[in-house]
Amino acid sequence: MANSGIEIQGLDEINRKLQALPEKLRRKHVRKSLLSAANIVRDEARRKAKKAPVPTRPDLGHMADHIETKVWVTLRKANSTVGVDWPGRSYGHLLEFGHKLPGGGETKRQPFMRPAFDSKSDTALNKLVTDLRDAVEKEASNGG
Repeated sequence: MANSGIEIQGLDEINRKLQALPEKLRRKHVRKSLLSAANIVRDEARRKAKKAPVPTRPDLGHMADHIETKVWVTLRKANSTVGVDWPGRSYGHLLEFGHKLPGGGETKRQPFMRPAFDSKSDTALNKLVTDLRDAVEKEASNGG
């Protein structure tokens, strides 16, 4: 498997061992590993957003504090997202991409999600693989 020019060795073996686990254990370990890896990108996005002049609200605090990770695992697929979950407001994309103002002006782009992903995706991928490998090996040594 290749990602961002990185070749990861041993994924076929991990996948084979992972498939041998009961479905409940497989989903548990995939979810936990994926969450751990996605949180690396989340933490970097929070750090970058804290440096940008972003909206704050007394009742909700700084937008960066509402950058969250969501993970879901089904029988055939595992996904994660990292995004802004600020109740009642959707400002993340406006900061990331900039936008036109009603009076005709524009706000400057201040990306925080893409740079966070670009700088931490390799680390997150390595964390995912390591965590999965460790979980599978632990389950295998415990007898499945």
